Amino acid sequence: MKQLGIGAGIFCLLGIAGCIAGDIHLIINLTSGAALALLALAAIFSGVLGNGDIIRAYYCYEDKHERERRHRLISTLLLMAIPNIVGVIILYFYF
Repeated sequence: MKQLGIGAGIFCLLGIAGCIAGDIHLIINLTSGAALALLALAAIFSGVLGNGDIIRAYYCYEDKHERERRHRLISTLLLMAIPNIVGVIILYFYF
């Protein structure tokens, strides 16, 4: 669960940067950008952006350990994005 802590740390750092600038909309933009970047990286590494032939070829040539490592990376990126997404939703509806 340290990935959630890292994601919360990213949110806090970006929140502090936005507070220094004095703009709540900057905080929303920065944290939503970080969340979208993490989600985009997870989508790229998972292979959902490719077509069926490419996914099948990758699946055929990677071994079990590489697949498990890729799945851990994807879950890490998704868990890091969760605090940023929740924070953006809270900031958007309350400020």
